[in-house]
Amino acid sequence: MKSNDASMKRFFKIKKNELYGFETEFKNEHWWQSYPVSRGEYPFVIEIPNGVKSIKENAFAGLKSGANGKIMIVIGQGVEVLEKCAFSGCEIDKLVISDTVREISPDAFRLSKIGEIEVEKTNPFYKSVDGCLFDYEMSTLIRFSGKTKRQYEIPAGVSIIGKRAFENTPNLECVYVPDTVVTLYDGAFYNSGIRSFNLPADLSMIGQNAFAFCKSLTSFTLPHGATMVNHKLFYGCEALESVSLPETVVTVGKEAFCGCKSLSEIELPDAAVSIGEGAFSGCKSLKLNHFPSGVSSIEACTFKGCEWISEISLPDTLTKIGKEAFSGCKRLASISVPKSVEKIEENAFLGCDRAIKVTLVGRGKKDKLPFDKGWNCLDNTGMIKAKIKNIIFE
Repeated sequence: MKSNDASMKRFFKIKKNELYGFETEFKNEHWWQSYPVSRGEYPFVIEIPNGVKSIKENAFAGLKSGANGKIMIVIGQGVEVLEKCAFSGCEIDKLVISDTVREISPDAFRLSKIGEIEVEKTNPFYKSVDGCLFDYEMSTLIRFSGKTKRQYEIPAGVSIIGKRAFENTPNLECVYVPDTVVTLYDGAFYNSGIRSFNLPADLSMIGQNAFAFCKSLTSFTLPHGATMVNHKLFYGCEALESVSLPETVVTVGKEAFCGCKSLSEIELPDAAVSIGEGAFSGCKSLKLNHFPSGVSSIEACTFKGCEWISEISLPDTLTKIGKEAFSGCKRLASISVPKSVEKIEENAFLGCDRAIKVTLVGRGKKDKLPFDKGWNCLDNTGMIKAKIKNIIFE
């Protein structure tokens, strides 16, 4: 039975055994036009025709269930490869993968929502358990599925949570992670509804933006032995209030906590030597009680918009304060700058509304000052609109 739902109509082109898909038809082209048929509980079923070996980028991008019922896509015999973003942004109820599929890109399901994944039991490369996609050996969880699930327990023996495995799962609140997991790849829980979960002690690698936009996550403890808070790890986690870091952390990556507006306190270990650009930008509630003793540079926008930072004593290992590093720190009243600082870049204290006491440690009035563009930047370009209460030479 053909569907009459216009939103379900899809145009595909098969060229050299590769399937390309579009929402609209182009003139002077030969198209295979898909009107889904019904099968059992699924009013809309799209079956990949014979002869297709790979499903190209964006072939099913943005495909969503019609208003009249569920949708299922059947990847039939002969298909071998699912390319990057092949199902990007899809909202479908079931995906069936044949036993000929041998390669699935880590980004094949980017930002998609899939109710259930079923792999034919004779596939030698992949398998499905409880509707989720794994490699055949069950060592890697490739894709979680279950649009309405609130809890999930990862099977024992899994060692890798794949790239984007739990991405875009807003209803998922809790995940039980077995002790066998040692790696979380990039974007593993990106934009999930995760509130709490355990991380095994032996977890050795957490990829970039693994928890970005987890807007219900309130607290987090990085496993003992971790050395890095990766780039954009907690980007946009608006409800995150507290984070516990082990003493082994040496690097806080670029924009690691950017936009964590509820984060009030974090203890940065003394082992930390690098804090990336924009690492705490937009952390409106942050109160920085301790600054690591080994950091050599504060990069651009590192503490931009941290409205509750009131006093800072910088270590004598520091050589640079980058552009807008403390801009928008409205309650900043006192900062001690060591002699080791060779450069303070433009707008480092832009918009610091409270009168600031600046202590220049180890410098006299005749010494060369570290401010970009010289002394005038204190009240013109370098610290534009910052109200300098007084400057003390020690």
